[in-house]
Amino acid sequence: FEGANFSDLWLTTNAETGEISVRGKVHGAGDSQLLIRISAPDGSHCAEWSSAVDGEDFATTLTIPSPQYWQPDNPCLYKLECLVGQQARVTRSFGFRRLACEDEQLLLNNQPVVLRGALNWGWYPEILCPAPDEATIRDEFRRVREFGYNMIKLCLYVPSHLYFQIADEEGMLLWMEL
Repeated sequence: FEGANFSDLWLTTNAETGEISVRGKVHGAGDSQLLIRISAPDGSHCAEWSSAVDGEDFATTLTIPSPQYWQPDNPCLYKLECLVGQQARVTRSFGFRRLACEDEQLLLNNQPVVLRGALNWGWYPEILCPAPDEATIRDEFRRVREFGYNMIKLCLYVPSHLYFQIADEEGMLLWMEL
């Protein structure tokens, strides 16, 4: 690759504290500035971090006061942007959520939840490999939701990044089992 670029970008959120840990690698950036910006679900600016590029690895933790929780019926997604000057830009969407167990009750964001899921083996007979397009994925999630399900169990295959992204946007929980 010519110029600056990113790899190995990882985001980890803590729904209770509003913290988001960001780590990754930036390549070919020279002595540029690295900027990380976070926007709230309504598009407003809510956090920012900047640092001179020092080697390839970077890591930081930002805090969002009183984060909005991602819920299946209200999938609030934040947007993270990583920038190296005008050379490289990568964006990711993410949500704050917490899945926990209290006695025998499953909790999503501290509220009781019952997982009702449909099984997906990654079989799409009209295409050769399990890599459906955006319209197919959205239609699948909407049809599953119409049947009263809030989750899809992915069995013995790993779908594309697009599948996970659309699940977040559509408010669909995913259970991946290999």
